[in-house]
Amino acid sequence: MAATTRDQALFRRRFPAGSADNPVNIPGDPVRVTSPADCWIGAVQILEFGTMGTLYFKRLRLELELGGSQFPAPVLPAGFEWQAWSADLLMRHAVTKHESFRAELDARIFPCFRDTAGCLDLMSEIAQRATFLPPSTWLISCRFPDGTTDDCATIQGIVQSGGWGAIQNVGVVPEYRGRGLGRALMLKCLAGFQQAGVPRVYLEVTASNLPAVQLYRSLGFCLARTTYRAVEESEAPPVEEASPPHSLAVPGAAESP
Repeated sequence: MAATTRDQALFRRRFPAGSADNPVNIPGDPVRVTSPADCWIGAVQILEFGTMGTLYFKRLRLELELGGSQFPAPVLPAGFEWQAWSADLLMRHAVTKHESFRAELDARIFPCFRDTAGCLDLMSEIAQRATFLPPSTWLISCRFPDGTTDDCATIQGIVQSGGWGAIQNVGVVPEYRGRGLGRALMLKCLAGFQQAGVPRVYLEVTASNLPAVQLYRSLGFCLARTTYRAVEESEAPPVEEASPPHSLAVPGAAESP
């Protein structure tokens, strides 16, 4: 959603260009790229503000060069197992995506996360792309002693123009957070991109999701761009409930919802 002239003027007065809180760009302005890693602090200071019934949510584009990079093998805790992509898992990915995002701030920003049907539409759109990458698309399940399973984490990968890999919708269901599943998902996804010969990857994350931002930094991702996503207050209902600590639910690239 484009910012109005009044919105841009208010934004400039509140966050002067070049300040720590506005290191990159203003809503409605052309995108400007920063130096790789010099504005992490400013990038997460101002997370949300509003003007004239519009809320602006800060989003970070993070990038990682894969050429020559070596990552540890992903390790799951005891009782958890990988589910490689197959079309039969489409609904399971959608349900896990909804459970991961429905109580997050991102459900205010991206309406598709608010119900399973929206997540199914999103997952179907991703899986139908010609550049959808199954080796970077994974589901994690927890297996109980009685043999039943519960899906608890999801990630998808696609390849964009210019050889960029796009990491999509990193989601861990709230009750399974804090166990290293998000890191395992990322390592498994990155390995899939490397296997496919993709030289670089990116994702986008809402700046207020500090656990996710810290995870990506620890993997070597650098801040490339900051944007503000405009959402009308009337279109951004409160999330269902407060998320517990160790939040990790991250819509991926700009081509997400």
